[in-house]
Amino acid sequence: MSAPDLSKIQKFREHLHQEWTGDKTVAAWRKWHAQIAAFTHGATAAILESAHLRSGMRVLDLASGVGDPALSIAAEVAPSGRVTATDLGPGMISLAEELASKKGLSNIEFREASAESLPFPAPTNPTTSSPAASALCFFPIFPKLSVNVFAY
Repeated sequence: MSAPDLSKIQKFREHLHQEWTGDKTVAAWRKWHAQIAAFTHGATAAILESAHLRSGMRVLDLASGVGDPALSIAAEVAPSGRVTATDLGPGMISLAEELASKKGLSNIEFREASAESLPFPAPTNPTTSSPAASALCFFPIFPKLSVNVFAY
């Protein structure tokens, strides 16, 4: 197996960043969020069930987008648990913050970050990681993602 072409990987990352953080994409998520949330409700419920969440847990949600399933996770781990939800751009995060505020969630923090290079240290207490399965295809170097997830 040959080594990955790093220039192609970087080009792919740049394309994804432009595509997922652009104004048109964010506007579409704002417009269609309720319908998308209803459509993905079953997947969110499955994530919540399989994660065995309980109050006091710290959870990392990668590629959180507009907050699904991070918002539901925050409700599950409240009142003493915390969620850090990350996404590539401020547009998606701003909608997620609005939704969290509407739901009265104060135990969730949104950070602009790439899942491949988290810009914050791992917490000292145990953590559950919850990368969105549907987003895994967007990470060109999966082992790098895995190292970040399990280090957190």
